[in-house]
Amino acid sequence: MICDRIDFDSSNYSYLNPQYVLRLKNVYLAANGIVLNEDFEPIWEALQFAGFNPSDKNSNAEKKRHQELIHNIQYYKNNEVIELGDRDYVYCLSRYNIYPYGHIMDHLQPLIKIDKLNLSDPVILKNQSTSHCNEFQKHLKYFGYSDSMIIKFPEWKLHTDGTPNKLYKVKNLWYSSSAAQLARWDSDIIAEVREKYPHFKSLPTKLYLSRGLDVKKRIFTNEAEVRKILQGKGYEILSGGECLEIMITKFTNAESIVFYHGSMVKNILFSEAEPFIREFCSSVRKDYSFKDNAYSKGFKKYEQLMINTDKWFNTALDLSLLDDVP
Repeated sequence: MICDRIDFDSSNYSYLNPQYVLRLKNVYLAANGIVLNEDFEPIWEALQFAGFNPSDKNSNAEKKRHQELIHNIQYYKNNEVIELGDRDYVYCLSRYNIYPYGHIMDHLQPLIKIDKLNLSDPVILKNQSTSHCNEFQKHLKYFGYSDSMIIKFPEWKLHTDGTPNKLYKVKNLWYSSSAAQLARWDSDIIAEVREKYPHFKSLPTKLYLSRGLDVKKRIFTNEAEVRKILQGKGYEILSGGECLEIMITKFTNAESIVFYHGSMVKNILFSEAEPFIREFCSSVRKDYSFKDNAYSKGFKKYEQLMINTDKWFNTALDLSLLDDVP
């Protein structure tokens, strides 16, 4: 049940979403990050990270999700229950189960509100990460949560098809509402987020954010030619496998960034000078989240070029589109 609701001034957040932290007592954590009370009823205010949108609760799609959730609750009641202790547990779960790079900040920004509560002995509850973001635990460390303060659920299957699953009963759970829309930053707290990470001195860099040579989807089929042209202009190639500290260093003084739509560009969080940015994005998979991220940082030198692709979002890039890249 909800035993306390701490409201934050939403005017401090640019998206004007309701900002709050819930203190929940004796709740169950179920598949897809669902939070249930002792009577196995969903706590709707605590379902944002499970894919529910409180601001759109009357839409047909949202009503369908609600109906599916109510239907699946019958399966949860027969699940094995694992009880956690008496500490202050902090909800940091993702319905994706992978913390894909583009959504890292969806789960880290809300921790800014948790900071302000000054909990004496908090423990992060997170689900399994994969190669999409293999350093999520390191991000949490920079937010102040050492490995000993993190519990991960590697066996926590994110499905709601009736397959037997585990339930986790938590005596004291802190749930922070999301700070912004999915895959976005909140411009009013992004500086606080940045200060969680170290600052490294760096020479100016020009970066090409490559999706790799062995990827099958959302690629330039003439990747080798793209690389050759950009390397001739002095660009370094990042593959996404670099450690977080390298990313911080390379992006700190990036003066120019070129990329095919991919969430490595999230690292402009660490950029201290406004770079020129050119994004190529599939015209059949339009996504403006990274452009929004740049604008949240106050960066306006952002060009998003829509390009024609096949059904896998692959294309041979018209190399003339690189002629005017600085």
